[in-house]
Amino acid sequence: MVEISVPLMVLIVVTVYIIATLVIGYYGYKRTKLTPVDYFLGGRELGTFVLAMTFIATYASMWTFMGAVGANYRIGISFHQCMITWNTLWPLMLLVMGTRMWILGKKYGYLTPSDMFSDYYDSKAIGVIASIIGLIALVPYMAIQLMGAGLAFEAATGGAIPYWAGSLYVVIAIGIYTFIGGLRAVAWTDVLQGIFFLGFLWAIMIPWVFSLSGGPAAVAAANPSIFQAGRYAYGQWLGFVLTWGLSPLLPHMLQRCFMAKSPKVILKSAALLFILSAWIQSVSVALTGSLGTVIIPGLKGVAADQFIVMFMAKYSPIMGAVIVAGALAAGMSTLDSQLLSSSSLLTRDLYVKYVRPKASELEEARIGQIFVLVITALMWVLSLYSLAPLVVLGTAGAAICVAGYFFPAIGCLFWPRPGKIAALGGLLAGGAAALATFWTMPFGFHNAVWGFVVGGIVFLALAFVTPPPSPEKQRKFHGLFSKAIYGIE
Repeated sequence: MVEISVPLMVLIVVTVYIIATLVIGYYGYKRTKLTPVDYFLGGRELGTFVLAMTFIATYASMWTFMGAVGANYRIGISFHQCMITWNTLWPLMLLVMGTRMWILGKKYGYLTPSDMFSDYYDSKAIGVIASIIGLIALVPYMAIQLMGAGLAFEAATGGAIPYWAGSLYVVIAIGIYTFIGGLRAVAWTDVLQGIFFLGFLWAIMIPWVFSLSGGPAAVAAANPSIFQAGRYAYGQWLGFVLTWGLSPLLPHMLQRCFMAKSPKVILKSAALLFILSAWIQSVSVALTGSLGTVIIPGLKGVAADQFIVMFMAKYSPIMGAVIVAGALAAGMSTLDSQLLSSSSLLTRDLYVKYVRPKASELEEARIGQIFVLVITALMWVLSLYSLAPLVVLGTAGAAICVAGYFFPAIGCLFWPRPGKIAALGGLLAGGAAALATFWTMPFGFHNAVWGFVVGGIVFLALAFVTPPPSPEKQRKFHGLFSKAIYGIE
């Protein structure tokens, strides 16, 4: 009987998994027309289950599967309290904002957040800046997914498959199915990947870590600090809650509101996401990380982010192949959406508006495909140069976008008074403040907090001393909400 080595087993299992995603990508390609709406938004036809699964798979990334497990390992219940707060908040924000975004996207044909902002405020500058901020936010977030893929391969195979080769293998697969299949390929693979990694956590990791650790009581006796509240600094706690609680404002999340078949689909999806995100995801990640402190003690920094892979390598090398596939499912289901979103920002907001205003729908879709390949290659190169803790890197980058987008979104969706100058001031000040504090924490506060504080002051000050949008523009947006939501003409 031929004995299969662990590295070969990892490669076989992951290859089978990647082939499954490529088959789904090909099926998406056969169903996709080369138009911007079809390629980037799936024809605005997603139903409740697919929309909810693409939301949770896009949201729960390598950050969740490795970085958040690592944070729970290092910090314990204090981090879980923070995590369950934002995982409850973001479906609520989707409920509040999502239907309004859908109404605007459907009525006026928006593909990107910048489309919406620039139209409402009659400002090309807001559109361009929003696109740039969106790309700045997505760059480190995308790099995380490839970093996690490389780490997973390297740890599970004992270095036989090096970091760079593992991340390259994954990025090639993602680039192929995203390039050919667009959003349909991304959404359908998200369903597979979301079920796979959530199922893995609950069906395999939770029973196993309970058995080996002896459960919460045994862990509390061996490591009392893991269940001690207040270990997570308030300034950091608040920044994480603001960033991930308002994550529907991130470009790849916001665009999913344009993809739904109807506003009722968004409402039903938000209700389903309360369960998927706040409980199924949060609890499984928290238990895996916290209980793992007595199974493999003493991990520090980036090493804690690799706990699941190291766990499998120690207790079941063959099962380690499955965990690598699970980690890849978490990362791939986020990276493909971010690739498509980044491509749409470059294509619609920059190329079409400023380089080729008369581009046909076919040309716009083709350019979008080219940008997918370019960004894919760029992300792999960038992923080779940073191994910072995944949680810090991902949240800091996302905070720049959320802190910037929040203020123009408030004007578009809820409050008619702020005009172009106020929105631009809030966008620039919020994004710049979050960017300026990217790697620092002045007075102990996360960069998201500084973005919201500085952006909010500028936005509110300008809202009351500068002109509001024209009455026609207010009727076009807020009048549409009054009619569609409240039945008021």
